[in-house]
Amino acid sequence: MKYPYAKHRLSHQDIILGVKALKSGIISRGKFTRELEERLCEETGATFCVAVSSGSAALHCAYLAFADEFSRKKEAIGVNENSNPLQRIFNHSRKLISSPITFASAITTGVLTGFSPEFCDILPDEPQIDTKLVQQKLEDLKTQGEQSIIVPTAMTGQSYNQKELYRIAKSFNTPIIADHSHSLGAYISDENGLLPMANTRYADLIILSFQTTKVITGGGEGGAILTNSEETYRKLLVIRSHGIVYENLQRSNMGIHYHEMQLPGLNYRITEMQAALCVSQLKRIGQIIEQRNIVASWYYELLQKVEKIELPQIKDSIPAWHLFAVRLKERNRVATKLRKKGIGTQVHYLPVYKHPWFEQNGFVPKENCINAETYYESALSLPMYPQLRKKDVLFIAETLKDILK
Repeated sequence: MKYPYAKHRLSHQDIILGVKALKSGIISRGKFTRELEERLCEETGATFCVAVSSGSAALHCAYLAFADEFSRKKEAIGVNENSNPLQRIFNHSRKLISSPITFASAITTGVLTGFSPEFCDILPDEPQIDTKLVQQKLEDLKTQGEQSIIVPTAMTGQSYNQKELYRIAKSFNTPIIADHSHSLGAYISDENGLLPMANTRYADLIILSFQTTKVITGGGEGGAILTNSEETYRKLLVIRSHGIVYENLQRSNMGIHYHEMQLPGLNYRITEMQAALCVSQLKRIGQIIEQRNIVASWYYELLQKVEKIELPQIKDSIPAWHLFAVRLKERNRVATKLRKKGIGTQVHYLPVYKHPWFEQNGFVPKENCINAETYYESALSLPMYPQLRKKDVLFIAETLKDILK
């Protein structure tokens, strides 16, 4: 592809810092990991940050933290859900409320942790979760006495009406794990001015991804979890590293070598090289977001008068523009012809419940999410990355218009 739909760029300085990390002699859980966590807190306003190996790892750690918390709450009030302790954690009675227009792992990691998905449709004119449907879903679940969690996605790097969703969540005492894999560096309007879109003011946990197509990348992978809760932060540190602890042990006098696993966890540690690459890119994230917005402005300038194309809406925000997703008819035909011209595109996303595994295991909503399915049938992500110049966008836009004619 002459123009892939996404393309990362590592500068010479990024590579120098990555090599420095490799030569440091400490290739995991060293100073670059700590610096990345500190810089992400500065960028977003979060109090605590835990860097991990991927965005999916971040989601899994977050779900595990809340599954443990939910189990402890029920035990505290004397509710014994099941005599089998594993069933208390992985029983799928807890509900995961999400939009179906998200990456599959946002839901899969929840299912693997014992949450059962409840899908709410998106808005008719944008791929963001409909907050009114979330409130209705929470009212239904309340009558059933079910524990639940909300997992919204800041699709394409734009806001999902965070303030309203947070208000609804708090009225039902329901936590939010917000997937901001697309939106690092973006801003939303707040009563006090601009606020980072990936902020912990309107969510209990924020998930970030540094996968190769994202705004910054850890050389292909990487992720992080943001929170203001010290208790959750301490728990996430343990989950990130197999659930094993070396202090506050339940057994004593076992020797200086002794350690024990107190929570279910896996090896989700980020490498020092990944952290160093992300640290270097964070230093210029403002420039990266500015250039992405310039590229988006060129698309608007060149395509806004084309009747057969519906451009994405911008609502009170400075988007990250991880994706530039347009809507048009005969999407598959257009994508095929663009590809023949060297223009790569992608579709974000197939509604999660349409994936065979979710269908086969009964995770399909009773009522189809019509807006989500309509969006999927027409959505097409055009090339979007900072290296694009106006002549490139002009070629893409003119080729697209010729195909539509």
